[in-house]
Amino acid sequence: MEGMENYKFWKTYRKELNLEMKKTIYYVLAAIVLLMANKCDLSAAEFDITNGVLTAVRGEDTEIMLPSDVKEIGEDVFAGNKKISRVYIPEGVISIGSHAFDDCSSLSVVLLPLSIESIGADAFSGCPELMTVGYRDGTKKSVVNWLIENEIQYKLYGGEQSNDISFDDMKIYYPQLNQTFTKNNIIYKIIKKDKKNMEVSVSGCDKDKKIIKIPKTVTFQRKTYKITAIAEGAFKRKSHLYKVIAGKNIRKIENSAFINCKKLSIIAIKNKKCIYNKKIAEKGSKFKIIIKE
Repeated sequence: MEGMENYKFWKTYRKELNLEMKKTIYYVLAAIVLLMANKCDLSAAEFDITNGVLTAVRGEDTEIMLPSDVKEIGEDVFAGNKKISRVYIPEGVISIGSHAFDDCSSLSVVLLPLSIESIGADAFSGCPELMTVGYRDGTKKSVVNWLIENEIQYKLYGGEQSNDISFDDMKIYYPQLNQTFTKNNIIYKIIKKDKKNMEVSVSGCDKDKKIIKIPKTVTFQRKTYKITAIAEGAFKRKSHLYKVIAGKNIRKIENSAFINCKKLSIIAIKNKKCIYNKKIAEKGSKFKIIIKE
């Protein structure tokens, strides 16, 4: 009888030991990922934590290792942070709030712990450089499904199926809000991305051409986007530009879109509801606008 009890004790102890070893490996792997990218002071950031909820982060760090006493990441905590590139979320954190990393334009890697249970709406919206959200073998299926449904790139790391902790060779296969891409010499920026509407604006041109034809739609990474706007400064200083033909989906031309285009003579707009004014080019420009549907 005593032998049986000892057996049960050692069996339970071994399970607990294995769990602690896995946690330790997770911490070490995550730290290596962060330290390999940049030699940064991981303790430099300052954190505001209330009852386990992270409410604010201060500092200039590009790579963040959250404290172990964080249990939840609040809404909008990192929103608009243009400097952070990698974030390590420690074991024990159970949720990431809505818009937590919204518009983090340099964010490329986030490492999730096994303890994560939920991720809020638009938590990673507007992160054009987000190569991957790393998760571990055993992560809740609902969390992985959330990543899939929101087209967030993800990668298994540090688990039984993979010990690869290098994300630097990855490409972005799921286009993200604010991401730019080039097609037929026109540079586009993703400005809307949801289940009903996929839209881009024209943000530039990589060649100084005489005639620019902007189509109704553009396809990128097997997704089709409506081209709905021409952004401010999109064709700035295109000295050879003579004619622009804007597709039927163009609803707005921003101010200064054609500033310093000395030879521009014709802007043909195929949408009569398109919004624009004389400030789309500098004062004294002699181009004419033709509305034709």
